[in-house]
Amino acid sequence: MPTSSHSTPAETTLCEKEALLLPSISIGICGHVAHGKSTLIKSLTGVRTQKHSKEKLNNGSTIKLGYANAKLWQCDEHPDESTTSTASTVKSAPDCALCDGAMRCVRHVSFVDCPGHSVLMTRMLSGASAMDAAIVVIAANLPCPQPQTFEHVAALQALGISNVFVVQNKVDLVDEAAARENLLQIRSFLKGTLLEDAPVVPMSAQRGWNLAYLLQALLLLREPKRHALMPARITVIRSFCVNKCGCTPEELRGGVAGGILVQGTVRVGDQLDIVPGLLIRQPDQSIVCKPLSTTVLSIFSDQTELDHAMPGGLYGLGLTLDSTLTKDDRLAGQVMGAPGTLPPVHARYLYIVFTLFPRIAVDVRSTTDGHTHKMLSRNRPLESGQRLLLNTGGATEYARVVAVQPGGFAKLELQKPLAAATGDRVCLSRCATGQQQQQQQQSGWRLIGSAFVSDPNSFSSGVDLSGKKKKKQQKQVNTEQAPENQHDREVSSNDRVVLSHDEHEREASCHCDEHERKASCHCDEHEREASCHCDEHERKASCHSNEQVSPTAVSQQSGEEPALLSLPSYECMLASLLSTQKTKMVVRPRLRLPPVEVFRVGSRKFAWANVGLIASLLHRDVQHLIQFVLCALSADGTVNAQHQLIFRARVTEKMLYPVLKRYIVDHLRCMACNQTNTVLKREVESARSVCYIVCSDCGAMRQQPAIVKGYRAVGRRRQ
Repeated sequence: MPTSSHSTPAETTLCEKEALLLPSISIGICGHVAHGKSTLIKSLTGVRTQKHSKEKLNNGSTIKLGYANAKLWQCDEHPDESTTSTASTVKSAPDCALCDGAMRCVRHVSFVDCPGHSVLMTRMLSGASAMDAAIVVIAANLPCPQPQTFEHVAALQALGISNVFVVQNKVDLVDEAAARENLLQIRSFLKGTLLEDAPVVPMSAQRGWNLAYLLQALLLLREPKRHALMPARITVIRSFCVNKCGCTPEELRGGVAGGILVQGTVRVGDQLDIVPGLLIRQPDQSIVCKPLSTTVLSIFSDQTELDHAMPGGLYGLGLTLDSTLTKDDRLAGQVMGAPGTLPPVHARYLYIVFTLFPRIAVDVRSTTDGHTHKMLSRNRPLESGQRLLLNTGGATEYARVVAVQPGGFAKLELQKPLAAATGDRVCLSRCATGQQQQQQQQSGWRLIGSAFVSDPNSFSSGVDLSGKKKKKQQKQVNTEQAPENQHDREVSSNDRVVLSHDEHEREASCHCDEHERKASCHCDEHEREASCHCDEHERKASCHSNEQVSPTAVSQQSGEEPALLSLPSYECMLASLLSTQKTKMVVRPRLRLPPVEVFRVGSRKFAWANVGLIASLLHRDVQHLIQFVLCALSADGTVNAQHQLIFRARVTEKMLYPVLKRYIVDHLRCMACNQTNTVLKREVESARSVCYIVCSDCGAMRQQPAIVKGYRAVGRRRQ
């Protein structure tokens, strides 16, 4: 709908309030394991996305999908120089560091932290359904591409996500020549893909260097067109229960479903339907779907409670459903929306038009060292009887190939019902080893291609889709597919995610059909918007709520369009990072400790001889070090007259080294500058004494952690 170029002060204040509360775009963080994805989100939002108990016990590795929101602030006087980000819970505008003026919130974004392990690829595909844009994180200290970098970029291309830029992380760990060499590898890898022209931002997420350029790149991401007037539709990607053990019946609350609002508007009190809904297995082993109906009780965006939600962000909806239906992600993959407008449910069969990648990443066991390595291998064509793993929206379902037609058409038999509309994108994964015992596990699946949900009537007439083909017909199909397979063998050796010529033609044909389908619906959509135009303006004029205004159009309606930022060149950003590194990086001597000396005392006792010397070199009390070691090893010990620690159990040097490393990390190292030149400072707060670790180099201060029995040391699991 057209909007006026000027607005009243009341409308401007309301638009700024909308921008502060509602996220307008969802951005996914992709990349290989340990490349700094979670650290990047923490540097932007201050939120640690690893909140699951398994993630805390697994050295902070991302296992579940992580979520965090951030607000981007910009100074009107210095738009190119003063840009910052805060957590979504911050409501007051920060002050500009250059002019001390109040900054303005120009964008509210939602981040999706995807796991980087190969065994968790299916969870990354589920999170990709909630992405409007993506950031590919690539470490500068490792060759590019790494296996999961290859798969994540292939997944983005399969889902058609081209609104992407690349973050070259960990540049502080390499020199200038290595950073430029890594840039050439990135450009060679992305050549020929949808990400070929994506800008590359060199930075250090751990230290926060070049964070300003990253914020500028976030402001340059395009926000997709929203349809706030269409019926509401939500893709559910997680669900959980908020009731704690021991709560009374009066304290029980309904379940919570979280996901992205694809279209429409949801308000508190709205009636929503959920499909496929409840799955009931019949005595004949068939599955019957029972759609669910619920009412929205509350809406949350991160930790902010709202009365309505607009398309574009991640929201959590409190429902009237029983919490047993939502706990442990039982509603993940379902589609929720206005009654009578949800996509159809495919109970048994699904028809697709697929496109396979020429090469995929596979695991290969080396014959020399016996270790498993990842390499790129030629992809195999689809055949009848193969098991596939489908990802569409937030759903992850198993299927079996029933029939394959020349031209990229296939008929799949679903293991469970699936809700999907015609034209929805589907990611195809196949078991890497081909073993049947792994068909129920998500650890052995590799992404092999993409597809579109098709109508059964669009298949070629005269071809049997029942899967009961004669041998001659099957041989003819294999003969027709042979040239395509021969073409796949001639793929270039460069590590690129490209499509063959036949696949380009097939994709082009699907693209035309999709455009015709969109064109047929274009007039109906305009008529629907035109019919609602008058009612919408009358409602806004009567209540002055302006709740149908999308946050993406806030700056346009308020008459305060943010200045268009232009991202500097890679050379300029790299030079800025190197200058920052020379200014802030101070080369200091490394902490060197003597070897741990342990010898046997008697038959069952072991003595640590130089514990006092090591404590003096660390500038810490020897009793504090002894207490930490005994608690970490869950052992008993005493100190003799020679100031030696006597263990009443078998203790070796190999067991003490990780304990010393954990002691240095927790009780000695500065978290800001990563130095060990720290001292202890004790202060009295609220009638109790608190000990702080103060850095002598940068002045940073943090509270000294308490010693807990059974403390997990580096490299050791809890006993």
